Amino acid sequence: PLVISNTLDLKINLAQKLTKQAFGIVTPNARKLIQNVLIEDPENPDALYLAGLAAKQNGRSDLATKIWEQIIKYNPQYKNIDLIKDELQQINKLN
Repeated sequence: PLVISNTLDLKINLAQKLTKQAFGIVTPNARKLIQNVLIEDPENPDALYLAGLAAKQNGRSDLATKIWEQIIKYNPQYKNIDLIKDELQQINKLN
């Protein structure tokens, strides 16, 4: 329904703004919003991107890689695909 998708859009937009305000750090409040979005829409690419970023920031590059590879596989036209590929390259250089 339209109401749910509008609510999800608001939540993900707020999570993105909180992350941007924190200079790219996914804040605890942003994480709660991301979690709420993924419960309703487990394939939301914006929420998955931020979830991957949060995982990476928590030292879980393995989880970030898994999440981001799913986005590349199922959503190759995603607007942040280049950011994801850059993040994956950074992770691969460290391993």
